This record gives sequence, structure tokens and C-alpha cells, in this order.
Amino acid sequence: LFRSGEFIEDCEHTVLATKILHLLGKEGPRTPFPSKYIRFIFNRVVLENEAVRAAAVSALAKFGAQNESLLPSVLVLLQRCMMDTDDEVRDRATFYLNVLKQRQIMLNAAYIFNGLTVSVIGMEKALHQYTLEPTEKPFDMRTVPLATLPFFEQKTEVAPIANKPHEKITPARHNIFQEQLASIPELKNLGPLVKSSESVQLTEAETEYFVSCVKHLFQDHIVFQFDCTNTLNDQLLEKVTVQMEPDRKS
Repeated sequence: LFRSGEFIEDCEHTVLATKILHLLGKEGPRTPFPSKYIRFIFNRVVLENEAVRAAAVSALAKFGAQNESLLPSVLVLLQRCMMDTDDEVRDRATFYLNVLKQRQIMLNAAYIFNGLTVSVIGMEKALHQYTLEPTEKPFDMRTVPLATLPFFEQKTEVAPIANKPHEKITPARHNIFQEQLASIPELKNLGPLVKSSESVQLTEAETEYFVSCVKHLFQDHIVFQFDCTNTLNDQLLEKVTVQMEPDRKS
């Protein structure tokens, strides 16, 4: 791990540098002497491009979240990162700084180790639905699906059928799928959507590309929706294709 830190001192490849920073942020805090990796990481904030600087900020936050003795130093470094010229670097530094100042294990686990990986489309729909129904209750981020599940998930285990406040979840999820599918020219003539299945995970959660599938049932057709999420923030996923092989036995 120490040699990896030395390697990025002269590394000119953005993808490789960000991967090593991710590794340092994951494994470094658990080593006997985690402080010796801070120098390698902060040097990237000073010397590298925007993508590497942003990855370095995330790695710094993980050290502060797991090592109480290093937290004061990490907070000082994050405050310096807030003066960066790049918006992404400043936003990450500001976000992590405020989370770490709370000194709460649950917040660190939710927003530093796991990250705020919500679906942008799902958040837009949830906020729109929230504005349509005036209420004194604050907006609940738990109603927004994760990025690997880009639409609302039905929480059947939470409330019984007779509970009216939760009955709105199913129509909302159904309507979102209906609207999304109708916006695709090749699918808009299939008729009304009858039912959509729960999202099924097709890959391991630790893989670089997370793939899940939702099956949509129409009167005469079945549509398979594959959601492919790139978990590497330094790479852009484009032109993804899916190849399906039917089970000939069935």
C-alpha cells in the first residue's frame, strides 16, 4: 500500500491515480500507521487535475471518519480544499467537512463510506410529488431510490394494504415506469403498462459495473429494463449493449 502511495507521486494517468486513491482511502485508515498516507493523498490535491483532486478529497474524508486522532488534521486539510478552483472539489470538501464535524458514526457510514448514491430521476420525481401534496413534514430522502434502482421501489413490508398513506407508493412507482417507457418511441405503442417486477440484481455489488433488471409486463409484450451503473467516478460509461440468451428448456 505504501508503494502505491509512492507510485502516484509521479503518476500521469488520471484513471490509475484515482483508483489508487480509492484504494488508499479504503485500506489506509485500517493500517497500523494511517497517518503516513495522508501526505500522498494531500499532495494530489495540490498538484493534480480536477478529477484526481476530487478523488483525493474523498480519500481524506475516509481517514477522518475512521481515525479519531487524525480527524483534526483532516478537517484542516478539507478546509483548505474548500478554496479549490474546481466546483466538484469544493463541493466534496464542504460536504465531507460538515459530515465529519458531526462526529456521528451513522452519518459517516451513510455519507462517506457508502455515499449519497441516489437516482437523479427518482429524486426529481419525489420532489415533484412532494410539492403537489402540501404537508408540514420535511422531505424524506429515504423515499428516493438508490442510483442502482433508478425508480421508486414498493415497500410492501412496511405497511398493510389498508394503510392509506402508503397506498400512494405503488401508483407512483407504476406511473413513473409508465411515463419513462412511453417516452421511448419504440415502446410508446405497446399500450398500458400492466405490471412491473421488483428490481433483480444481476451482478455483485462490489463490481465496477452494477447491473440490475426490471421486467415490465404489457398486454402482448414483455420489456426487460437493464440498469447499468458505473461505480467508478473517473470513467464514463457509453454505448452499453445487452445480449440475452433464452432458456431453451422452458
